[in-house]
Amino acid sequence: MSIDATVMKIRELFADGFQLADLPRAAELAYAEIREGNLAGLLDSTERTAAVLAILDRVIDETDAPGPDWLVDPATRMIAHAVVPGIVAWVERLLPGGPAE
Repeated sequence: MSIDATVMKIRELFADGFQLADLPRAAELAYAEIREGNLAGLLDSTERTAAVLAILDRVIDETDAPGPDWLVDPATRMIAHAVVPGIVAWVERLLPGGPAE
């Protein structure tokens, strides 16, 4: 699945609005699409993390969150960029074929 298709899929799930509490679910969906989709063998861990963040950035920009966009969107994006790389690294250590501990 392409990044555009993944963004559309996630946007549809959060059509009623995207909140900070939705961030973990959106990140999980984005990661699963990248890891298992057409991009699976083409990206390394750093590139997968960057792709997840790019997807989340677009979802945050294209969905409506409660509160003023000029405040909520940058704050949500900042939290995503601080948390998602660690989560992706942690998940990849748990998956079969992940880095050895």
